[in-house]
Amino acid sequence: MGGSPANGLVFTAGFALALLIFSLAGWLGAGWCRRLANTRHLVRKLAFLNLYRHRGASLACFVTIAMGVFLISLIPQVQKGLQTEIQRPEGLKIPVFFLMDIQDDQTGDLETFMQDHPGNLENLSPMVRGRILSVNDDPFHTREDTRESSGRSRRTEHNFSYRADLDPSETIVQGPPLSSDPWKFGSQTLFEISVARSFADDHDLVIGDTMRFDIQGMVLEGRIHNIRKVRWNSFQPNFFLLFQNGVLNNAPKTWLGAVAQVPPDQRPGLKNKIVQAFPNISIIDVTQMITTLTFIADRLSISVRFMAWLAIAAGLVSIFSIARHQARRQAAQTNLLKVLGTGFGDIRRISLLEFGSLGFAAALVAVILSAGFSRAIAWYFFDSLWALDMGYLLGILILTTLICMATAVAAAGKILKTRPLMLLKKSG
Repeated sequence: MGGSPANGLVFTAGFALALLIFSLAGWLGAGWCRRLANTRHLVRKLAFLNLYRHRGASLACFVTIAMGVFLISLIPQVQKGLQTEIQRPEGLKIPVFFLMDIQDDQTGDLETFMQDHPGNLENLSPMVRGRILSVNDDPFHTREDTRESSGRSRRTEHNFSYRADLDPSETIVQGPPLSSDPWKFGSQTLFEISVARSFADDHDLVIGDTMRFDIQGMVLEGRIHNIRKVRWNSFQPNFFLLFQNGVLNNAPKTWLGAVAQVPPDQRPGLKNKIVQAFPNISIIDVTQMITTLTFIADRLSISVRFMAWLAIAAGLVSIFSIARHQARRQAAQTNLLKVLGTGFGDIRRISLLEFGSLGFAAALVAVILSAGFSRAIAWYFFDSLWALDMGYLLGILILTTLICMATAVAAAGKILKTRPLMLLKKSG
């Protein structure tokens, strides 16, 4: 899905929209500066009046800073949601080991084995391999797969299963539950099918569609009865397609299972004992896999944040240049304020308020927009795996404001320290 050209267009359109919003917000903000300058308070009047008079330069700074803050704030929101769901999915228990290739005649022995060892054997699930032949009499393999590049056919081989009750990681979002009555071979009634929502969306399937399968040489036909939402990050045995009880019960199969609640110090020993007792069973260490996924996510996030900080740095360079230019243009105003007895502190506060408010406004709009955009990205690409990190956003807001204020004061410092007589000579 990540390689789809459509998704690239979505990202491009999203950033173009963000740039447009920042430009519009900056332009509207310039209008507000004129209203805020309508006051008798000297510091506030001059600070906002300067922003309004030079709104072109102010707008350039606003957009540059906002885009940098937007990038810095955007990724961590999605990243935190993904890491939280991978490590501690709400309402679900993450297993320690995931077991595969369990033979049909080994399930009883494995259950007995686990009774004498630490940990719980959970969610033993049968798995039958087969092919999807058609959907509504339309050959399945000739239909283009929208997830892949144009021209590629759909993969027809899949794993199927059945279960009496849904796993806690599954929720029916459309249609009623599958019938508990076993389906009988030779029946004129099509058996019921439960389809994972992601599979249904990718393959254009809806409730009521008929599907024909080749299950180990036997052609069977069923009808989609409901659509399930599956939380794949539970790392439990889950399947795209579940069949009604009675369809796959007698078919040759292997089993999947999960082992949970094993103390960390006993995990290596238990893993070795399972391998020794059942050499054919494949074991995936889920905790190690989660650590690897989290590490990869962290590295990607660091690279994106680095590029975002470069954008912030560019914005600060712009602020420094504009602040120094403005300070030189306002040298006469600064000299007049000094001659009239305005204190050095008040003149500095004008510069602090002018560029501090500019940085604060840009950062505030950026963090609010990043929260909305990250929520949309999580919904579109990651099945709504999203978490709002208010502490991080607040820290970015405060830090950006302080950096802008410090940069502006540093840029205008030379003019502020110049004696009025020197300014009169230069202006004369």
